[in-house]
Amino acid sequence: MANLYPNIIQFYEVTKLKGEMNYSLVLEYAEGGTLGKYLREKIIFEWESQLKFAKKFQVRCHGCMLIRESYLEIFLGAIFWELTSCRSPFDFETKNNDPFEIFKIKPDILSGKREKPISGTDHKFITLYKKCWQYEPDERPDIHQVISEIINIEPINGQNFEEEIESEGKLDEYNNMPSCDDYDINSDKYKF
Repeated sequence: MANLYPNIIQFYEVTKLKGEMNYSLVLEYAEGGTLGKYLREKIIFEWESQLKFAKKFQVRCHGCMLIRESYLEIFLGAIFWELTSCRSPFDFETKNNDPFEIFKIKPDILSGKREKPISGTDHKFITLYKKCWQYEPDERPDIHQVISEIINIEPINGQNFEEEIESEGKLDEYNNMPSCDDYDINSDKYKF
């Protein structure tokens, strides 16, 4: 069977093991592991890489995913947030095998609770994934709007940022700012 989308894991079949209640999907082996594993093990995942991945991911998933479009935007919003935080929303990955923990999260999400944006994330990217998280489907952008908006987000260029600060004569104000080490998104400081 030919794989039409080389960067998307191929689906082979559905099976059910003898004596098991649940069905299993048989998928192509992902040599590098899951996205979650990659994000958790990658020490540094720079903004430019996050944005590049998000652009490739959302363009390729349009038209090839077997998912209702009304949920696609929420799914993309969660993936976009996960790219910037390098962890699963609401630490869902750690609660995956505990039905009680999953049951506790659902009312919070339905009442509008969302993960907080990660410090240093591009404001256009945050705005986009927050729009994708809207509860009402009519308030979420459709996939074409998501594609259009993400294509127009530019990577942050360190040189341009530095030139802008120098031209305004405000470079000294930035010397006393905390170091990037204070904003380690993997530290316990940002978990709730």
